[in-house]
Amino acid sequence: MNPVRFVRISENLHEELTEKLSDGHSAVLLGPRYIGKRRVLREIEKRLKGRFGRSVVSIYRTDSADGSAQPLERLMAQAVRTSYPDAPESPPGGAFGALDWAVEQHGMQILFVSNADTLEQQEIQELLRGIRTRVEARKIAAVVGGELK
Repeated sequence: MNPVRFVRISENLHEELTEKLSDGHSAVLLGPRYIGKRRVLREIEKRLKGRFGRSVVSIYRTDSADGSAQPLERLMAQAVRTSYPDAPESPPGGAFGALDWAVEQHGMQILFVSNADTLEQQEIQELLRGIRTRVEARKIAAVVGGELK
């Protein structure tokens, strides 16, 4: 089991997370609303995109135009197509089909997920299981952000 550390958001945290993700490690950012988790994710994403380019896949969860939440499978496919426009529209493999395609075609990916706590309970479980499986297989590194309730 990996150690759990609690740290304040600072420039050192940005640098440390960037290095850890570059090395294939993963992290979870938890905290109360409006504390800066998404800002940290975006800053680290920007640094890693400068280093790794398209190998960074980001899901910044928002509701659709009609106010309904988009399912995880659609969010993941859209995020992969943002990095890889040649990705298939609906690859097989459920919510992780598109990410698995990116790994097969382009190698290890770094996944960012913001507002994971807004997913339905079943989707959160699917997301965390899928991330864990792929992290353990060294196919992805991931940072997941969410609100503590």
